[in-house]
Amino acid sequence: IAAELAAVQERKLRDLSRKVKDIDPATLSDAALAALRRLDTKRLPLVKGKPRIGACVAGSGKFVAIGLNFVYHAKETGSPIPAHPIIFFKTTNCIQGPNDPVMQPKDSTQLDYEVELGIVIGRTCRAVSEEEAQAAIFGYTCINDVTAAELLNRDATFAQWTRAKSFDTFGVFGPVIATGLDPMTLSIRTVLNDQERQNYPVAD
Repeated sequence: IAAELAAVQERKLRDLSRKVKDIDPATLSDAALAALRRLDTKRLPLVKGKPRIGACVAGSGKFVAIGLNFVYHAKETGSPIPAHPIIFFKTTNCIQGPNDPVMQPKDSTQLDYEVELGIVIGRTCRAVSEEEAQAAIFGYTCINDVTAAELLNRDATFAQWTRAKSFDTFGVFGPVIATGLDPMTLSIRTVLNDQERQNYPVAD
């Protein structure tokens, strides 16, 4: 958490800033996490006031995204279900906190929102099996994948995924990283002006 590094305990924010510098790759190491688990969180000071809540993880090296990852969404857009994952990247400058305002670029006239399940990888890995990949997952968070829609297909020769999705503030993270749960039991949804616009079961 950016403004006040904190732990959520009994629905209260408690200050962790004297224990760790930030929630970043170094903090997600096995040794650092073991030290945090030994803390008596009830002894940590409460966060006062209403601080800004930043992205729930700092120092992200990559922001890897998967397109058409819900069957319902593919059918909704009239797109064929891909045989292999559609992978693209959002640049990390777009990452921001859950309550920060999204800024509309001057060349954009249409911003699209899209709810996603964010997977926080907790250790370095490459060329691993599916089982090993599961073991590398630290936890899960909510992401709003914002897109400047009219820029996506402005170039008829090549879809501009990175350009349309990587403006500052286009990657809304948080507010928390949840651990110890089965993502296949979850549903993710978008509510806009008190109206539900998206609701996808992760198992779809």
